[in-house]
Amino acid sequence: MNGAGKSTIVRKFFARWPYQEIYGSLGTRRPEAYRVRMPMRNIFVIGSYHAGATTGGVDQIHKVEDTIFLLDKYHAKGGHVLFEGAMISTYYGAIGEWLVAHKDEAIAAYLSTPGEDCVAGLRSRNGGKAMSRARPEVRMPEVTRTLERLKADGLRVETITREDGFDKIVGWFK
Repeated sequence: MNGAGKSTIVRKFFARWPYQEIYGSLGTRRPEAYRVRMPMRNIFVIGSYHAGATTGGVDQIHKVEDTIFLLDKYHAKGGHVLFEGAMISTYYGAIGEWLVAHKDEAIAAYLSTPGEDCVAGLRSRNGGKAMSRARPEVRMPEVTRTLERLKADGLRVETITREDGFDKIVGWFK
């Protein structure tokens, strides 16, 4: 769900290790990916986290086909691929199919932030304005359905929190 802390966790990778912005399909103003040079290996982070954006990751990519293209492109380069977005947590679709097709090497991490905290986070970053799409009573059941379907299709699904998410993800990359 929006406001759970997904982009915040990913931005910790940029704060911790050197990274390179990679431009291409999103034009010259927004990176399509980042190469993060972790000590144990390089990873590719898909999507844009440009300054001033209130959201990041694949939510910055407007077409699911473009997201799949980037996943295939950077998966083929070797190493690990990290991506996140509210869109993929509430919708199984082509991205869910991609994850299941790569289930022997993919992990879906569920960020267990309570809905009220997500809404509070959204309000704090948008100046307290009302939000029509930040409805936990609608979004949380969508997230649950998506995760249950991924599990049923054999994908490893792990729960993380805002506090432990970064460390758990780093551990998976070792």
